[in-house]
Amino acid sequence: MVVTTDLCLEGRHFRRDWHTAESAGHGAWRGGSLISAAMGARPVAAFLSLALPKGFDQDWVDGFWRV
Repeated sequence: MVVTTDLCLEGRHFRRDWHTAESAGHGAWRGGSLISAAMGARPVAAFLSLALPKGFDQDWVDGFWRV
């Protein structure tokens, strides 16, 4: 079993003026699954971590999780 997660930081891994919430979420999922696949694992679940400033728009966050 392999467990991995990457922390997604606004301004470093994605920019809201360039990426939709869904695009940022998909990128986070893809990054973790590619790392697992490189180790010979087959992804069956995902752990996504997201760092955002206090008071961030909840609708955007909900879109991030709709991977």
